[in-house]
Amino acid sequence: MLCGSDGYPYNINIYCGISADNNKDPLGTRVVKKMLSVIETHSQHVVFSDNFVSNYPPLHELSLIEFGRIGRPLISTSEMKKQGRGPYDYRSDGSIVFVKQNDNAIVIVGSNYHSVILVYQTSRRVKGESKKNTLQSRAIKEYSKEMGKVDLLDRLCASYRPRLKSFFTRSKSRSHLY
Repeated sequence: MLCGSDGYPYNINIYCGISADNNKDPLGTRVVKKMLSVIETHSQHVVFSDNFVSNYPPLHELSLIEFGRIGRPLISTSEMKKQGRGPYDYRSDGSIVFVKQNDNAIVIVGSNYHSVILVYQTSRRVKGESKKNTLQSRAIKEYSKEMGKVDLLDRLCASYRPRLKSFFTRSKSRSHLY
């Protein structure tokens, strides 16, 4: 589902599985391309997506760069958990950056829009302490802010879901009325 920052849906694709055209692109890349096909100019938009489509091929397709290697892998999840809350690691090929940070949970963000140079200081609550100042990259800060807006549509749909009753239930209650 493609939503604006206010939660309004612009493009909905119910089934993202096998397509009629024999496209060899990975599923995540096909989903991103199909969702963004309704946008006229791609250069004036920032796209945030969940883990399903935030891997290298869709970012590569959207940024139209030469294929390059990111470098050595990011720090393992177990090592990052041992370091406590706040540390981050990143890899970049110059155009695409992947940031991994230990916040409430381990978060990995891939971006062809942000850089890791901008780091913000935030205060986080840590178990046993009141608050602790930690560093947070701009990519993770904006992802958290914007995905909260996109999740607004899901929240509204869940709040106003119509109640459906089966025919059997309605006919049974009618028979008791007579």
